[in-house]
Amino acid sequence: MSVVAACAVVAVNSQSNASNAMRIDQQYPTAEIEVAMDIALDSVASDADGSGTYADVALNMMPNAVPPVDNDGDGYAAGSGAGDDCNDADPLIHPGAAETCANIAVDNDCDGVTSAAEASDSTSYYVDGDGDGYGAGSATSACAAIVGSVTNNTDCNDGRATAYPGAPELCNGLDDNCNGLIDDSVTTFRFYRDDDGDSFGDPFVSLSNCTGAVPDGFVSDHTDCDDTALLHADVDGDGVGSGPFTACGVASDNDNCPTTANANQANCDSDAQGNACDADDDNDTVFDANDAFACNAAKSIADATLSASELATFLAGASGVTVNATSMSSPQLGAVANNASHIAANGIFGSFTIAS
Repeated sequence: MSVVAACAVVAVNSQSNASNAMRIDQQYPTAEIEVAMDIALDSVASDADGSGTYADVALNMMPNAVPPVDNDGDGYAAGSGAGDDCNDADPLIHPGAAETCANIAVDNDCDGVTSAAEASDSTSYYVDGDGDGYGAGSATSACAAIVGSVTNNTDCNDGRATAYPGAPELCNGLDDNCNGLIDDSVTTFRFYRDDDGDSFGDPFVSLSNCTGAVPDGFVSDHTDCDDTALLHADVDGDGVGSGPFTACGVASDNDNCPTTANANQANCDSDAQGNACDADDDNDTVFDANDAFACNAAKSIADATLSASELATFLAGASGVTVNATSMSSPQLGAVANNASHIAANGIFGSFTIAS
């Protein structure tokens, strides 16, 4: 494009604007003229100052402009610069045009690049390294399927084919179904700590696994009342236990009468049985029921050394006993007499030796 340029500032003294315009047009016949007039009149109606000048006219001479050519009518003119149409013969090619897979070899948007990454209808593919149908990593845009890749990136472990969204959870200490949890939907076994080694576990300290293997120091039971002490059953409730370990009981295990209350563990003959459950506490061959002195092997006959109440208590449950009434007081003799009748009434006859 050729441009004839002319720029000038012309001061005009004229009696007639029309004649001035004619002179300018004659002097610059090849230019388009923009006239900016800054008129400072000494007098609007006359030449007040007598200078013969009615106005000062500033003339800016601008070059003729040739408009750009757009041969394909796509709104972009031909050229090789940024924003220019790189193919002015095709209206589908211009800056900002859509890139498609069908014309992937053509630079439709005039950015100098032809790739699937620019195609609006391309597909994102992700490498499926373990072949389980789920991909991972960064996307690669392509207009055709990529071997070894898939269109999703949801695999949480692309190096293990058994790990993918929706996979069955296995007992392996790993997240197989990609939900962020480990062994969450498999059958688990819970075990409880057994610090005291009694085979009863602490219900408040436990762990679980899906293998069923019992960890060291743990058991499947969870009923231990005190996991810091070995406990024994107290069947008779006398505060003294006996027998094998139990989940809840007492610490002692030396009850000499396990099924009969014997809180003080009295044992006249120091054998394995306490008085509460020993039929012959003093081992004198006289059963306690007929032994007036159950803890004294040297004597067993009721005599004056027993009080009236002791005699009454003893004779009330005795059978086949001998009473030595020597030196007994009236109350003692009364106790003997009363209980002799009692004994006779029950069909048991005793031998009573009464001395005055």
